Amino acid sequence: MKKSLAFSVLSVALVLAASGCKKAPTVEGKWKFKESASLSKLTGAQAEMAKSFIKSMALEFKKDKKYSMSGMVPMEGDWTLDDHTVTMKVTTIAGMSKDQAMQMAMKASPAQAKLLKSQQDKPTIATLSEDGKTLTLNDTTGKGSVVFERDGE
Repeated sequence: MKKSLAFSVLSVALVLAASGCKKAPTVEGKWKFKESASLSKLTGAQAEMAKSFIKSMALEFKKDKKYSMSGMVPMEGDWTLDDHTVTMKVTTIAGMSKDQAMQMAMKASPAQAKLLKSQQDKPTIATLSEDGKTLTLNDTTGKGSVVFERDGE
């Protein structure tokens, strides 16, 4: 009787422990563009350019805590994951350091350079879904977000 009671208690404890050991989702891997609510608000020629830019974006998060974002302006940097919050810090823009990219932007468009300068040191914050299947990037200007899904799922 004592053995069967001990076995029952052990079985229940193992089931409870196993159910509490839910594996946390990871951000590592490749991600592709899924949707952006802010895209539906855009109109005109600039809207088409913005849509093609955003739709061409893809992300890859590597195990060494480096990431790359492809699209019209490729970027690379470092990432961290804290619970479901992903923080991305840019280190290179189109293969250039942030300072080199700023100098180039100043020559091309002082207005664009001013915007770039105001945003260059702000990390991009994203939210990983509970199931780990979607990643929502929050626009640093607060004007919208872009949703990515795991590539290949």
